[in-house]
Amino acid sequence: MTKSIGRIEAALAAVASIVRQRGGDKVLAMFNLSAEAQPIAFVDGSFAGRYRDFSTGAAVTVDTATRVTLPPWSSRLLAVAP
Repeated sequence: MTKSIGRIEAALAAVASIVRQRGGDKVLAMFNLSAEAQPIAFVDGSFAGRYRDFSTGAAVTVDTATRVTLPPWSSRLLAVAP
């Protein structure tokens, strides 16, 4: 079952997320706090945008069609692409 995250208030027990935005800067952080892989869907569009993956440098587009699976005990940090 795909789990959904929206604003930080809606974060699930196994997945924590946070978005920080100031001016044109925006960072999205996702954390899998469990021993199982966690599929994530972005359902409300508040995360929508073009990002750069902090660890790989890869371009990432996030919208309501985006699906991400976080491996156990992992995190992913995305920053707005210049």
